[in-house]
Amino acid sequence: MVAFYTDGLVERRGEPIDDGLQRLCEVTRAGPANTVARDIMRGLVGSAVPADDIALVVLRRLEDDAE
Repeated sequence: MVAFYTDGLVERRGEPIDDGLQRLCEVTRAGPANTVARDIMRGLVGSAVPADDIALVVLRRLEDDAE
């Protein structure tokens, strides 16, 4: 699994970026891409209106049984 995101997901005004990155680590768990994306957005944004734009793309490679 890999997640790509813009800084608006983890940065908060007046707060060290390390705090936002720590929150991201705490809410990110392996799983289906749509579930991971949902959990990240719920954990970092919730129902708040973001002050910055946010983009999040989560990709997960499915194992190929033919190999």
